[in-house]
Amino acid sequence: MGYFIEKIKTNRISSVGIIAIVLSVILSAIFLWNYVNQYLTRSKAYSQEVNLAWNPSSLNIVSGGSGAISLQISTPNTAYKISGLDVTLKGDSKLHSISYQSTTPANYFEAPLIAQMSDQKDSTNPIYRLVLVSKKGDASLASGVIVNFQIMMKTGVSGTSILKIETTPQIVGTPSDRQFNIKTALPLQATINIINAVSPTPNLTPPPTSSFSPTPNLTPPPTSSSSDCHHYYWFDNTNRNCDDKQFCGMYMYEGLRTFDDKSSCLKALEEEQRK
Repeated sequence: MGYFIEKIKTNRISSVGIIAIVLSVILSAIFLWNYVNQYLTRSKAYSQEVNLAWNPSSLNIVSGGSGAISLQISTPNTAYKISGLDVTLKGDSKLHSISYQSTTPANYFEAPLIAQMSDQKDSTNPIYRLVLVSKKGDASLASGVIVNFQIMMKTGVSGTSILKIETTPQIVGTPSDRQFNIKTALPLQATINIINAVSPTPNLTPPPTSSFSPTPNLTPPPTSSSSDCHHYYWFDNTNRNCDDKQFCGMYMYEGLRTFDDKSSCLKALEEEQRK
């Protein structure tokens, strides 16, 4: 009887040990699965890459003028979508300003935050920080976004100007609100060739040379002939006698009055004196 009791106890201990071993294996498997799953999830969340590119990478702008340039952001895997970005652009002393214009797709982001900061090393080199957050739902997000800028150069500058991204941007997206790694090597530079404004040369056409004109025939006016002379009775402001006198050619002057007969002259003189 004692033998059977001891046998039963031994069997119970063996069963408990087997159960403990099985439980240990199950728990180890669960732990390993959770560890691997978390590692893979974390790896996927932070290892997905995005590419950056300027378009165009080189452009010509007149001194004091402006031009358009775009920053292209894309994910190699179309399953990943872009929902926001925080990028810092650095110009040089020849750059007057840079402004956000639009995106492709259109109306992809909320109103942007673009701020100008000063370079701690060189205050003449402006730094612009642009923060954009998508207003689209997850289903409407895109795996590629183009951000369009307008850049303006200072007046009186020449040579080349460099616009670059040298600080790693923060770009986030879906699924799982992941933060993407930047695949493109930094700094990412765009070259601006500054063209001096040239004023058009005025058309300085010399005036036509004067051609020789023959001297006009300046014929003197004909002298009065005897046929142009007449005898008249006359008076003026100084002579009040109605005398007879010969007048030739253009003889009239202010105050002179002439008459064919003396009686008419005397009558007119009398009326003149009554005034």
